[in-house]
Parts: sequence; C-alpha cells; structure tokens
Amino acid sequence: MLKRTTEVIKHRNGGDLSTFVKAPGRTDFDAITMALREAIRRSCSGAQFEGEFPRHVWGWLNGQLYEARLINRAQGWYKAWPIEDAERPTDDEGRLNW
Repeated sequence: MLKRTTEVIKHRNGGDLSTFVKAPGRTDFDAITMALREAIRRSCSGAQFEGEFPRHVWGWLNGQLYEARLINRAQGWYKAWPIEDAERPTDDEGRLNW
C-alpha cells in the first residue's frame, strides 16, 4: 500500500478574519521515495545522467516493477509508472532481481 501524506494549510479569504479555509499543501510519498533511492543505490539505472541524476531508473514497489524518468534535474524529481514484463529492460547483471 502506498502511503501519501498531505499537509493541510489554513488561510483566510479576503477580509474575513473569523473563518479559516483549508487547502492541500505539500505531499510526501515516503514509500515511493525509498524505492527510488534503493533502485539508484543498486545501480538500476540507465547510463545517461542529467547533472547528478540518472535519466531512467527501474525499481520495485509492492511487487511491481516501475520505470521512473527524471523530469526536473534541478530538483531531482521523477515521474514513475508500472511496466509489464515485456517492457522490462535488458538486465544481464541481474540488478533487478531484488
């Protein structure tokens, strides 16, 4: 199960100082971040880097293999999606067997 935690931000609208409005703030994706870090630690990445981050990373989360693509190299942000066995990259060294 993926755990997602979103902060709640209270603010006031206009000149109404008696009422607070709640809005979603920053969201943490703890399990996803840990899986990505573990995949990078195990060198489950492509050879191309953008700055200090690998462009593509493959890793496991809850028994499903994911591919992650770097979308913001300044921040180190990735977008990930599950992949099927047919989409699995060639892995002669067995790095994805964990």
